[in-house]
Amino acid sequence: MLAYSMELNLFPKRLARSEDILKLSLCFGLATGLCEGAILLGLQEASLAAWPMIRDGVAPPILWISPAFDALLFLTFGAVWASAAAFARRDLRAWAAGFFGWMGSYSLLASTGRLKESASIVLGLGMGALVGRQFARDTEKRLRIVRRALLPIVTGLALLLGAGVHQAEREERASEERLYEKLPAAVPGAPNVLLIVLDAVRADHLSAQGYPRATSPNIERLAREGTLYLSAYSTSSWSLPAHASLITGLFPFEHRADLWPLRPEFVTLAEFLSARGYMTASFAANTLWCTSAAGFTHGFAHHEEYFANVPDMISRTLFGRKAMKPALAAAGEYRELNRKTAATVNQEMLAWLDQRQLQTVRRPFFVFLNYFDAHEPAFPPAPYDGIFAPAGQINGRRPIDFKGSPPGSVPREAAQAQVDAYDSAIAYMDAQLGALWAELERRGLAGNTLLIVTSDHGEALGEQGWFGHRGSLRAELIHVPLLVRLPWRVPAGARPETPVSLQRVAATIADVAGLESGAPFAGSSLAVASGARGAGELIEPVLAEVRGIPGGKMPEYWPLAQGDLRALVTQRWHFIERNDGHVELYDRTGDPRLERNLAGTMEGRAVVEEFRRQLARLGGTPVADAAQHAKK
Repeated sequence: MLAYSMELNLFPKRLARSEDILKLSLCFGLATGLCEGAILLGLQEASLAAWPMIRDGVAPPILWISPAFDALLFLTFGAVWASAAAFARRDLRAWAAGFFGWMGSYSLLASTGRLKESASIVLGLGMGALVGRQFARDTEKRLRIVRRALLPIVTGLALLLGAGVHQAEREERASEERLYEKLPAAVPGAPNVLLIVLDAVRADHLSAQGYPRATSPNIERLAREGTLYLSAYSTSSWSLPAHASLITGLFPFEHRADLWPLRPEFVTLAEFLSARGYMTASFAANTLWCTSAAGFTHGFAHHEEYFANVPDMISRTLFGRKAMKPALAAAGEYRELNRKTAATVNQEMLAWLDQRQLQTVRRPFFVFLNYFDAHEPAFPPAPYDGIFAPAGQINGRRPIDFKGSPPGSVPREAAQAQVDAYDSAIAYMDAQLGALWAELERRGLAGNTLLIVTSDHGEALGEQGWFGHRGSLRAELIHVPLLVRLPWRVPAGARPETPVSLQRVAATIADVAGLESGAPFAGSSLAVASGARGAGELIEPVLAEVRGIPGGKMPEYWPLAQGDLRALVTQRWHFIERNDGHVELYDRTGDPRLERNLAGTMEGRAVVEEFRRQLARLGGTPVADAAQHAKK
């Protein structure tokens, strides 16, 4: 009875300790989030961000998102510690302080992206031990400092930063309007330009190009009103260099946006068109590489990339990024909940367009859209998840993503499930493209809008035993769709088969829009500006390149793992050279699946030597070549 009475007497004291732990967790969480947000944004803006941090970029709202998320996260752990403290005989406050010190230190060390994971953990443990020891020496004194000074200070800073970021966003919207007011007058009758990238879509999976499944009825319909290039090739097999080539007219060896962000000295389509009176905006679902962190948004007066939903906000924080995917997998959810759907991208664009039409003197617009739904892991929404697959097969409750699986390890049924998901996602994006175009028609804008639909790269679906992209320059990775439509400037129903490069898209846009005079873009137009020229009749190099991943973290079965790759494609040949001298040569006409390497044959050796000479001429002095197209 006496022991029970003593326990009751101690309970208020233990509750007070629990309250202290909750305050500690809030203080450490807010402080960690404030510092983490400043580190992530500061390193990015100073061009000092490590490669993983460029890929998972941020924007100013991270300055309130990180404190808010970390405060909730630390409070969650704080509640566990507080519950334990309410019943423990020992004082756990110093131990809790040490734990929060470790969490905060680890977060700040890992946020730099410069340390190995193990180093961040060990150094964080050391810092946590120091914090715990300091609190153990004089717990009450340290807690008074937290209660009376630190907690009010960090709370006030977090609120102040949140208000400041909100005000900055309002100012940015106002400055966009002022920018448009200062633009020069556009050429009378200048067409709008809408450039849509269907991320990771290979050409041979479009019904518009002969695929047996009805994956692209809307593209088929639009192709009858424009020109569909049947042999269009990207300049690379992954997003960053391919997108950079699209908007600069430069090859990867010229713009170098493959191991680094796109540098600001290269003129982009957005800058070129803005200087000629166009409103410019970018709406990207690829929030890895179509971003300000990757240098993609140069010249766009308006761009929407990050923070489209709460999961994306969480995934931009350090702990959210590391924990989200494992936590979802543990819960049996394999969809990337932080993704933007094509429908969301459309909504963002139309909302911006409506606002601009209300506030601005009518100007032509240049809008870039990126749909990301076919990128692995592909889980299209209903009802598209069931159009090519059995019900429930691609509902997100089982993994369908084998990009890390070595050749021979994926069962046939599982491989087919990924193909089904991929095709279904393409059909969904095609439907959203059709819905967007219908909206533009309803608003009376489609008739004077130059539409370009393409992709940045394709996708390997087990042809060589592996899945994904970037690892090679085979056709399945670089052969992409390319549709150009503007009824009064582009031949309708044309389907040229001559290989063309996406490097020529920028020059083509300038040509078709009637702005070719003074255009800085390398490469000629695809010659679709008038019926006087045959579509695509100008023969230019179709070059693709890909360089290895920094740090060498590549699957050993990737051809790229053995060395950097370059490729040339002609009407007949598909040539691939590795930087160690290994070559592949395929006859596209007689071997469309690229199964027989002819580099060692008598004819092949002569062709290989000619292609090597062409590559030497193209890439001999990349820095000098690139400088010709840099801004003066």
